[in-house]
Amino acid sequence: MRTTPYHYLAGGLRVCVDENNSGILKGRVYCPGSAEPIVFSDIGSMLIQIEEFFDLRGFPLPSQRTRSFFRQPPVRAGEQEPAPAVITLPVERGAVATFTLYVRTRQNATWQGKVDWLDGSPETQFQSVIELLRLCDAVLISGKPLARREDIKTDRSGD
Repeated sequence: MRTTPYHYLAGGLRVCVDENNSGILKGRVYCPGSAEPIVFSDIGSMLIQIEEFFDLRGFPLPSQRTRSFFRQPPVRAGEQEPAPAVITLPVERGAVATFTLYVRTRQNATWQGKVDWLDGSPETQFQSVIELLRLCDAVLISGKPLARREDIKTDRSGD
């Protein structure tokens, strides 16, 4: 299996979209240090499973704790073996689309990072999961090429 190196601190995940059934995306997510990919049946399940992976890995650390009526173990970095400076992601491709998701931080109960579309579209920054969902909608579901960040509706006044 061929692999692509990336810097561990970038928090990169390879997302392979295999199906697009009327806007419902199905596919796999390859995570560094995980033997098996995360299989998702819709984008919501993908986000939840990635969040759980981040909690288990301890990176990127959340800036806020999740509330619960039941006692949960705290999320702590450094309890696992130290990660290598550079690790690799499998060079897998989705039937519909493939992109690398770099989550740098989890502040204000959401994610911040960038998306590398791997299809020639420019890398795109996002400041929240909602903005990431809008990016995915614009590129993967609507099928429109992404030219500039301004092409994505990010104002919340019309929601």
